[in-house]
Amino acid sequence: MEITILRLNLVLDVDLDKNAAEKIRGYLGNLFWDNPCVHHHKSDGSLIYRYPCVQYKIVNGSCLLIGFNEGLDVVKKTFHDLNGVNLDGNWEEILSKNIERYLTTFSISSSQAHYHFLSPWLALNERNHER
Repeated sequence: MEITILRLNLVLDVDLDKNAAEKIRGYLGNLFWDNPCVHHHKSDGSLIYRYPCVQYKIVNGSCLLIGFNEGLDVVKKTFHDLNGVNLDGNWEEILSKNIERYLTTFSISSSQAHYHFLSPWLALNERNHER
């Protein structure tokens, strides 16, 4: 199966820490409230449990947005329309933007893949949710 990915790198006028990804997700979630791909909530406030169509990452102090399938439109709109973000009441200007679109194949492989996480990750489910 082929998946279209849109990857947007935002360089702000401040060096972001790892916690900024959550703040950027909140800002864009409010900005694009009509699109549940951005914030993973239904209109009644309950959660949508599925793989995220838009992911938010901080890599080397910059913000990285990755859109998959339905999340492509949000990433495109962010690239074209956004000039800054509000983080904890502070308006941070976007100094530069870089967008890249590519196709990748998602399939079962007979070879083992080796990777590492750039940021801490904890899968949430009923047992480890409280941790």
